[in-house]
Amino acid sequence: MPSPLPENSPIATAHDRLAHFRRLAAALGPTVHRGVAQHFFLSLIKEDEALNAETIADCWRRATEKIRGGQLPGFLGLYLHIPFCPRLCTYCIYYRVRLSDPNDLDLYLARLRREIDYYAPLFQGIPFSTFYLGGGTPTLLSESQIDELLGHVRRSFAFGAGERCFETSPYTLTEAKARLFADYGFNRVSFGVQSFSLEVLQNVDRVLQKTEQVHRTIGLLQSFRFHVNCDLIHGLPGESLQTTLANLEHLLELGPTQVTTYKLSIYTPPLPGRTDAAPLPELAREAEPIARKHGYTIAVYPTAIMAVRSERNRRVEEIERRPDYRNYDDVTTEPRSLLGLGPTARSYIFGHLKYKSTAYPVAAPFAPGDKSILGRRLSLLDEKQFFLTQQLASDGRFSAVEYERYFRESVSVAFGEALKDLDKLGWLRRENDGYVLTVDDPTERFVAGLFFLDEQKIRAAWKDIADSPEKYSPDGPSDLVDRRNFLIRYRQACIPISLHRIRPGFGCFRQAGDFAFSIADEMAGNGKTAPPNEEKVLRLFGRFFELVVATAKPASLDALQEAILSRRDKLAAYGLAIQSPPDEEPPSR
Repeated sequence: MPSPLPENSPIATAHDRLAHFRRLAAALGPTVHRGVAQHFFLSLIKEDEALNAETIADCWRRATEKIRGGQLPGFLGLYLHIPFCPRLCTYCIYYRVRLSDPNDLDLYLARLRREIDYYAPLFQGIPFSTFYLGGGTPTLLSESQIDELLGHVRRSFAFGAGERCFETSPYTLTEAKARLFADYGFNRVSFGVQSFSLEVLQNVDRVLQKTEQVHRTIGLLQSFRFHVNCDLIHGLPGESLQTTLANLEHLLELGPTQVTTYKLSIYTPPLPGRTDAAPLPELAREAEPIARKHGYTIAVYPTAIMAVRSERNRRVEEIERRPDYRNYDDVTTEPRSLLGLGPTARSYIFGHLKYKSTAYPVAAPFAPGDKSILGRRLSLLDEKQFFLTQQLASDGRFSAVEYERYFRESVSVAFGEALKDLDKLGWLRRENDGYVLTVDDPTERFVAGLFFLDEQKIRAAWKDIADSPEKYSPDGPSDLVDRRNFLIRYRQACIPISLHRIRPGFGCFRQAGDFAFSIADEMAGNGKTAPPNEEKVLRLFGRFFELVVATAKPASLDALQEAILSRRDKLAAYGLAIQSPPDEEPPSR
């Protein structure tokens, strides 16, 4: 185990800090480099709180007053989640519900309008820069439902010149729906194709999609001059590097604005027949000549590669040339706030709070007092560190002018010691309006970011390594290490699950705090047919699991197990029962 930060005194020199931060990076491993501060260090020092809409509204009220006074960045995004789908594709990691009762959709839209009405007065006089309507499948709504929802949004909020995007599917979009979105000012659309292989689509229960529907949908959207993004997934069961490249070329021949090829998420539940996918850099190398042949360029990101058409349509170019144009992004290096509405929607109040709605029942009425939100408090210091570390990790540079504009202070005053240390090491140089790293390796960029973090976050990382060494094993965490098994019953369905700590590189169904749960090994990846109601069981238990972690604040797996078992009566309210497997004795209490 590498030695942690000394208890009594800070490390003396820049070279000492560099050596120490390199040891820390080696101990943490590469899986935590993405997100730097937001998705790792912050979770070690700040716990999730169970919150309600009344608390959230108070927080937004304070933030919007500061935005009006010019004390906080005024970039706002709006996200609305439509969780319904006609079928549930088994690779999808997002919260979605199979629409079986049309009345549920009407009840959900009524709730969504009430939430909009609740928050809208807080944003009077402040335009939203972006708007994203996601899912699920928003175009599962009828034309009248789309018209009513978008009309309500337009009457409730003001909008600037930024991106307005909706998600769709090849089998739910009609010409009339596309025209409605165009009339409401939408300029971008994104939809998943995933694969053109019938076998692959059948393997992931996406049997509604037909190739001719994809062709028709792209042509229809192009006729309305939308910026069209199509998604592919690399690594689905039955897919190979060559079939992924063939899918990419097929799409590029149809001429969308861009094609984003994602690597199958580590959080995807185990899929029978799934094989290891080629690494993204290899995929990008193979895709580059194909993209170039069709007039596209390839960009590589941590979880995807993107083929972008060299010439965009005139409408998109005119919009994006505006100086106040903004792109929607819920994981960004630029300071902004985001209001998300709907089950599992993420939100961010700059300098105050990041939070996520739980997966509440879609037909449940909106009750501002219900603690159906999990949040984590943010400080202005957190935001400053996020800005610098994320800029360095993603771009290898940051603008001192932008920093001063956002935070109303000089970066050389606020983080002078870090800048001097990196300058002494020859890792950082002044250029134009900012600073540029002289190192390109992702691990070294990560190490450079550590110079800007406070001692509390660094110490918390060492403590977590000592407390949970299995999370950082060089060989990856074993699914047999330190877990608690249960059987969850719902009517005739019985699902074996495992509780465990969050482990980088290990997929799970739901995370909360430091913990997660997954399907236990006897059901994972062995080709068995999933039991009936599996999706509903996991969704209901996931909601219960999040609330237990938020309210009990367990410090260990044993404490989490005890908290869950002691709340069996509350779990029964969801229609679920829980028991230990037959070969395991439940803990004594």
